[in-house]
Amino acid sequence: MLARGDGAVLFGLPVTGRPVPRVANVAAVAAATRAYLYNLHADLAGTGVYAGLVQVAGLVGDSDAARFVAENWAPGSLPEPLDPADLAAALWDLYLKRDRLEDVVGAAGA
Repeated sequence: MLARGDGAVLFGLPVTGRPVPRVANVAAVAAATRAYLYNLHADLAGTGVYAGLVQVAGLVGDSDAARFVAENWAPGSLPEPLDPADLAAALWDLYLKRDRLEDVVGAAGA
């Protein structure tokens, strides 16, 4: 990508702002990856290669994780599942515009 002067590295990670004890291990990895992406994004500035991140603030509808949580957690504590098409649209928007590093999809964002 660098030699070509064009390309994108896109990530989807769980939102890291609100800790959930049952998935704290995932949040720690997501926070570290987010910090790495901030550095990568800065390092790639001016190269034509873009690094972007969609933070997922919820469970993706019809995913294995959503099914597991629905079967094992209290139903009243669960938000509406996210539409995978909304995540794809957020990633596509970041790719096309390249005007920001990240976007949030779900309860805390778009």
